[in-house]
Amino acid sequence: MSNAIPIPGFSTPAAGADAPLEMLATCHERGGRQCATLRRLPPHLAAKGADEEARTAATNVMRYFDKSAKDHYADEEDDLFPALLESMAGSDAVCLREMIAGLTADHRTLEEAWRRVRTNGGAAGIDGMSVAAFPAFWRAHGAQVLAKLANGTYRPSPVRRTMIPKKSGGERPLGIPTVL
Repeated sequence: MSNAIPIPGFSTPAAGADAPLEMLATCHERGGRQCATLRRLPPHLAAKGADEEARTAATNVMRYFDKSAKDHYADEEDDLFPALLESMAGSDAVCLREMIAGLTADHRTLEEAWRRVRTNGGAAGIDGMSVAAFPAFWRAHGAQVLAKLANGTYRPSPVRRTMIPKKSGGERPLGIPTVL
């Protein structure tokens, strides 16, 4: 008997605690779907504005990265990685240890990137346009932009350069592109 449970909004049940690797794979798939949703949001906003579907999708993405992704990282670091190392007991697990160290560093990088996005609310580029303001702009000017794209005369705005702190001290440049 499986401990699999259904996840609202998904047609297939999640893998259960009795199949931890399948459960982690399911978590990776869920994260991939959230990233795919992020890629689909800008065209949806341009076509339909911030309708209920867009607001729900954005809320779900934020909830996933605020909570579920962190829980997933903890599951890997607290359960999977130690189990993998234990399974290699008596062997030279240098490659495995390096891979685990790299994945753990990736987790911290992703957490920090998400924290910054949530903190700055998605800073505007040199045009000063926020992501939230884009749908109204597109409704008013979208046809002109598409015409420029079609005839090869569209030129994107320069990237806004700002300095951000480095973990090791000092600062590094960060380019913030425009929404359009």
